[in-house]
Amino acid sequence: MIEGDESFALAILWLDPALLTRRRSVEWFSVSSAREEAIRLLRALVSDYSSFFDSRGYLNSEGRKVFERAVRSLLIEEKWFKKSVSRVRKRGSFEDVFRLLELLTGTG
Repeated sequence: MIEGDESFALAILWLDPALLTRRRSVEWFSVSSAREEAIRLLRALVSDYSSFFDSRGYLNSEGRKVFERAVRSLLIEEKWFKKSVSRVRKRGSFEDVFRLLELLTGTG
């Protein structure tokens, strides 16, 4: 049995049941680290505008990849976040990504 907080075990099983046997991989998916990873990636999106947004201010293909990576594990743990994420997926504007980051960090 894995020591520590077990609240993320269902998310791990959903992603890959084999991860439960590898302690280092399981620790990466803890709730706090999923949130921290999402914040880090969303900050990277916002800070590097020219690489991740087109000239009209919408996510380009690389920006969408980073955005999806940021929210993938977060949505497993925090269901309330889904509506905000779906809005950004639909529109993908800089303002929407920034609002999502503010919501996640609690500064907005």
